[in-house]
Amino acid sequence: MIQRQRFLLAFLGCALVYFFFQNNLTFARGLDKYLKGQRLAVGSVKFIPVTLRDGMESHKSPAWPLRNPSKVFQEPTFLKNEKRAFKVGIDLREELDQYSVAGYKNNLFFFLFYNFVTVVGCPNEYAIQKVKVTKLYYDFSGDPYKRQVQFLVEALALNYKKETRRADEHRREYLLGKFAKRKIIIDLEVGCGEIQKVVTGKAWPNPKNKLYYRIQNFSDQPELYNKVNFRFSSKYRITMEFDQDGKYSLDLPY
Repeated sequence: MIQRQRFLLAFLGCALVYFFFQNNLTFARGLDKYLKGQRLAVGSVKFIPVTLRDGMESHKSPAWPLRNPSKVFQEPTFLKNEKRAFKVGIDLREELDQYSVAGYKNNLFFFLFYNFVTVVGCPNEYAIQKVKVTKLYYDFSGDPYKRQVQFLVEALALNYKKETRRADEHRREYLLGKFAKRKIIIDLEVGCGEIQKVVTGKAWPNPKNKLYYRIQNFSDQPELYNKVNFRFSSKYRITMEFDQDGKYSLDLPY
């Protein structure tokens, strides 16, 4: 009887540790090395870029960073990005300790980077991120030919430290097509907030996915984008250009 009670107590203890680990610490470990002991003010949002290796590992394991760093080479996240990078002449295995990669080859532009976000003082189990993508197309005389704007709204799960549980992957592939030049501007705003009648309250809003919720996929309709009500937030921008002469540039928010 006593042995059975001890077994039950041990089992319950392990279950509680596992539950706490999965629901609060998932993908949180390892981020302190990037914050370097910084004391963040309540009501602040901080954008934290991380290496490609740490970003990819955060997508696959709560034991981030892995004890065996080479295991990242076996993961679908790495393998897919390796193929994309290879198209523009990048060997991703040689770049994993970089904060970003970008390349342009055969009229194809590619970039990849990862970041975490802290939303200090937010009572919610999630942060909201809204994205506005402006695509500009230029003809061979250098004049604007076309302009397209799209909007995305998403929720990112937070752990007990009010950090996103995994890195946000920023990966894009764009073709030049029939144009002389293209320019893409990605404006992001992330913070503590709600969307009236859509995402409200403190609890995580998507039981099917505990890490991510795409509230609105890319659309040319800005209504939901405009309905996001932030208590506090931070804005950042990604800008890229590439042209028929093989020139390209990428400006990141760090």
